[in-house]
Amino acid sequence: MEERLSIAEAAERLGVSLDTVRRRRVKGELASEKEKTPQGFRWVILLPKEEPDEQEEAPEPEPTPAQAIELELLRERIDELKEERDAWREQARRSGEAERELRILLQQAQSLALPEKTGSQDAPGATIGPSPISGVMQEEHEARGRLARFLRWIKGE
Repeated sequence: MEERLSIAEAAERLGVSLDTVRRRRVKGELASEKEKTPQGFRWVILLPKEEPDEQEEAPEPEPTPAQAIELELLRERIDELKEERDAWREQARRSGEAERELRILLQQAQSLALPEKTGSQDAPGATIGPSPISGVMQEEHEARGRLARFLRWIKGE
């Protein structure tokens, strides 16, 4: 059975413009009739009556065994990737914590390795030349260098 619709109603139902409905009517792509009204004539578009949405609600067919296997494999791969992502996040978190701790240690080592500024070198009779570094200070100086290299390695420099 056909539904009788105005041009505007047909355009809305078909999802096209009014001009498109008129053009299709003129070309004969849409069935239409000229209807007499008290004000004159108007065109009525004849469209098949819309069935209820039973067709749209049709259940999807069951997946084939091959599709079910592929779906299961994809789900397993997704789970693996999620675990890998979580491991990378944990590693990044630990790396950040290690970097913070190393920065603190480096600052402490630098503050210990710097010679104290006393007026001893400026005093009369002070020896000119490099100040002697004790064994402990030498070790701290080397540790500072190792820490700096380690930090550059962590940062990828």
